[in-house]
Amino acid sequence: MNVLTIDVTGPNLIVAVCKNNQIEYEISEEAGKKHNALVIPFVEKILTKLNMTIQDIDVFSCVVGPGSFTGIRIGIATIKAFCFATKKPCVSINSLEEAAYGKDGEFYITLDALHGNCYGAKFTNSWEQMSDLGCYPYDKVKTSGIISYEKAKISNPINLINITIEKANKGQFSVLEPLYLRKSQAERDLDGE
Repeated sequence: MNVLTIDVTGPNLIVAVCKNNQIEYEISEEAGKKHNALVIPFVEKILTKLNMTIQDIDVFSCVVGPGSFTGIRIGIATIKAFCFATKKPCVSINSLEEAAYGKDGEFYITLDALHGNCYGAKFTNSWEQMSDLGCYPYDKVKTSGIISYEKAKISNPINLINITIEKANKGQFSVLEPLYLRKSQAERDLDGE
């Protein structure tokens, strides 16, 4: 199975491709506001390196959140365009699933949401068993009595590929939708929050 996945939800852009179990990936330096200008050149660079075209990809995926509001939209729009052009399916990945991949037991994964808050989810036994997904004060997670891990700022490209393959093998294809766990700063300002 040939897979292409991207994560544009953090400070670094990640593009990864798996061709016949060979994984190639690119991670940008902190991209700031250049994600949208870098994503297609990164895809082209990796596909060229693997002697592939976009038509050779069997399954696409991207991280749909939580994370940067703008990054989420860039990632989803890019992958939707690839799926439309190739008529191939896609898989959505939650950034907290990526951080939970390979861990077991009962634990929380958190991602800094600023102002003393975190995006978080509770996992039981694997990345596939997620509950209590939301935006919480850090104190709530810290006093839960359950071990918690902070999601790394840069997602692991191999985890992204493996999650895509596992979901595709189970037929867990999706229509990509943004995963926003709170209002944007502009919406909060407008509402006086």
